[in-house]
Amino acid sequence: MLLLAIVNVLVLGLICAAARRLAVYLYAGVNFMLFLLPVFLGALLGVFHPRYRPEDMQLYPAALLFILFFNVTFGLAFLAFQRALPEVRPLAQLRLRNPFDQAASATSLVLFTAVVLVLAAGAKLMLNSLGAFRMLDIGGASVLLQFYKEIAGFDLLLLAYLGELKARRSAHARTLVLLYAVAAAFSLGAALTSGSRFQVVIWLLLVAIAHRDFLKRHVLMTIAGLVVLVPWVAVLFPLLSYYRRNGYDFMQAIERTGSAMGDRPLVLLEITTTRLNYAQVLTAVMQRVKEAGPAGGATYWNNFIGVIPRALWPGKPEITNDSRGLGHLLGIVTRDDRSTSIGLQIIGEAFYEFGWLGLWVAVFQALMFASAQKQLGHRSSPMFYALYITTILTLLSADGYFAIVPGMIWLFIGVTGFLLLANVCMRGVSVPRAAVRQRVR
Repeated sequence: MLLLAIVNVLVLGLICAAARRLAVYLYAGVNFMLFLLPVFLGALLGVFHPRYRPEDMQLYPAALLFILFFNVTFGLAFLAFQRALPEVRPLAQLRLRNPFDQAASATSLVLFTAVVLVLAAGAKLMLNSLGAFRMLDIGGASVLLQFYKEIAGFDLLLLAYLGELKARRSAHARTLVLLYAVAAAFSLGAALTSGSRFQVVIWLLLVAIAHRDFLKRHVLMTIAGLVVLVPWVAVLFPLLSYYRRNGYDFMQAIERTGSAMGDRPLVLLEITTTRLNYAQVLTAVMQRVKEAGPAGGATYWNNFIGVIPRALWPGKPEITNDSRGLGHLLGIVTRDDRSTSIGLQIIGEAFYEFGWLGLWVAVFQALMFASAQKQLGHRSSPMFYALYITTILTLLSADGYFAIVPGMIWLFIGVTGFLLLANVCMRGVSVPRAAVRQRVR
C-alpha cells in the first residue's frame, strides 16, 4: 500500500513536470491532499477513522491502483488536448483588446472594486434573508437563489483579478495594494461568517496563487510560513464546525474549540483522516460496487435535465446525488445521523457509477481543464487569468460531475455579469495597438 502511494506521488510529479500549468499543479495538490496523504498517515502512523475503514483491507491497494490509472489517464489526455485544441478566435481577440488589463486609472479601479463589493455584500445579505447564506447552501433548484449565489461570489473573482493586476506591478501599485487588502479582508470575513471551511480554503488558495512568484523566489520563507499556517488551519476546521453547531456564535465556538483540543496535538491528523480523507471513501465505494455492481451512470443525466428551464418542465426533479443517503448506503455514517452529507469526489463518483470503466471520466475532466487552459490561461491578461483561476477552482471544488454542465452554465452567467460590470466601470479605456502587439500567448 505504501509503495503504491509513493508511485502515485511520483506520477503526479511527472505529470506536473510535463504539463507545467497551474491547473495541473492545483489538480495534483488536491489529489495528494484528499487521496494520498491519508494513505501515508494510515500506513506510517496507523491513523484511521474507525467508521471509514472497510473490513476488506485488500481494497486499499485496488483503490490506489484506480487513482494511479485515473491520474495517468488525466495527465496524458490533458497533454493531448492541450496540443490539439484550437483557441477560439473571438476569445483571443477579446483577450488581446480587453480594457481591463491596463489599470488605466486609479479612479476606475476604486469604483469597480466598490461596486463589486457592494453587490456581493447585497447578494450575501439577500441569501441570508432567504436562509441560504450559511455555508452558501442553496437548498433547491431556484433560479433566483442561483443568481444571488453567483453575484455573492463576485468578491472572490475580484480578489483573483486584483491579485493578477498587483502581480504585474503595473501602474497605480499603491492603490492596487490597498484595494487588494480591502477585497481580501471582505472575502475572508464573509467566508468565516458563512461558516464554510471550503470558502476559507478557496480564499487561502487565491491569496497563495496571487503571490506565487514571491513564494517561488523565497522558498525558505514559504516553508516557514507553512509551518506557521498549518497549525492555524488545524484549529480553524474544528472552530468553524463548532461555530455552525452553536448557532453561529463565534465566542461560544472559540470556547468549545479550546476545551475540545486541550491536549490533542494530533488534531490535524484527525481532520485529515476524517473530513479530508477520500481514499477511504473510495474504498467504501469499491466495497459497494463489489457487492452490488456499478450504479450505471444514471446520475449524469442530471447534466441534461439541469439545462431545461423549470418553466418548460414544471415537474422537473431536483438535481441531487443524494449525498446524505450515500453516507448510509456506503456505511460511512451512523444510522441515526440524518444531517451528514458525503461527497465522493470525481474519482470516487466515476468508480461508483462505472467501476473500472469509469476511467473515461478522467478524459472528460482533462478536456475541461485543457479547454480552460487554452482559452483563459494566459498570464499576459490579468482578467483572463483571473477567470482561468476561478474556473479551475470551480472544477476542483465539485464533489462530482452529476451536475457539472448546469454549474458551468451558471459560472458563465456570473463571469459575463462580472465582465459587463467591469466594462461599465472602466468604460472608455482603450488599449493601444503597441500594447496589443506586446501581449503574448
